[in-house]
Amino acid sequence: MEKGRHSGTRSGTGGGSGGGGGGAPVCRICGQGHAAHEPHVYDYAEEVDEDLTCHICLQPFVTPLDIPCGHTFCGACLNNYLRVQQLCPIDRQPLTAQLCSPSSIVLRKLLEKLSVKCPNRNCCDKILPRGDLEDHLSQRCPGAIAVAVKPHPNAPASSQRPVSTAQSSPSKQGDATGRSKGRIADVSVNTFC
Repeated sequence: MEKGRHSGTRSGTGGGSGGGGGGAPVCRICGQGHAAHEPHVYDYAEEVDEDLTCHICLQPFVTPLDIPCGHTFCGACLNNYLRVQQLCPIDRQPLTAQLCSPSSIVLRKLLEKLSVKCPNRNCCDKILPRGDLEDHLSQRCPGAIAVAVKPHPNAPASSQRPVSTAQSSPSKQGDATGRSKGRIADVSVNTFC
């Protein structure tokens, strides 16, 4: 690997099938398991330039924040760091959360264009821009887990029809009503609206 570049996964996760956070809930944005206060976890398909990398987690920025001395860090990394020390992690100048501001739109757009691998590698080998991953996981990934969408309380029961089903295996089964059911780890999942 070239000096000053990064590829691979954040924090050593990102194994095979998404949700690899050791019991943490699967994030709807990045498809990996991590606590809500931790940064999103991505598996980058290409090397990432060092200038787009946080000096705390050593990974490409996620929700970057700029600080008055000119440094940039992931939002979650910096907020967690400031709970322990109220200093810039690099030059040790005094710093509080109120002095932090979101990075420029240009930087955020560059980060959203970084190529990442779908975390559901057991059934999806898609590589796409990081900014498109959440939509891919919620609407197009064959390995995404469907969640039941609750109907509007005023909607009649007859208007509840299946709109999508997700599965982790290639087989689909129909039930007595003709609705398609996806099987995920021996659990049937139907999505209605």
